Amino acid sequence: MLDQITIGRSDLSGSLGKTVDDLEVIEICKRITEMAHKAGLLVSVGGGVTPSNAKMVAEKVGPDKVNTRHIVFSVKDSPDLSVAVKKGLEFEEALLRHEEQELSAELKSVEERIEELKKRIIR
Repeated sequence: MLDQITIGRSDLSGSLGKTVDDLEVIEICKRITEMAHKAGLLVSVGGGVTPSNAKMVAEKVGPDKVNTRHIVFSVKDSPDLSVAVKKGLEFEEALLRHEEQELSAELKSVEERIEELKKRIIR
């Protein structure tokens, strides 16, 4: 039923009271990856992936993919994982800025409606 698993290093490290790049977290992720590969599953690793740690994650953990919250990168098909992750994070930031603008406009509309309703209540 499964084709792939995703390991969330932020959740894992948080439950251990460690950082995402702590050796113990890396070793646990590596063991999970090895077991998943033996079961024929693809593995994606995320959680605190940055341009500076992406290559280390790929080399030490051995996943098929690394991911940020919204973007997944193939380890074998990315000529420079650090550059790919940097571009992906820049995209995510732009996406969130767009969502922020949309939400701000919606919030303004809601606030205006509340003020209109207050005026009606007073009458």
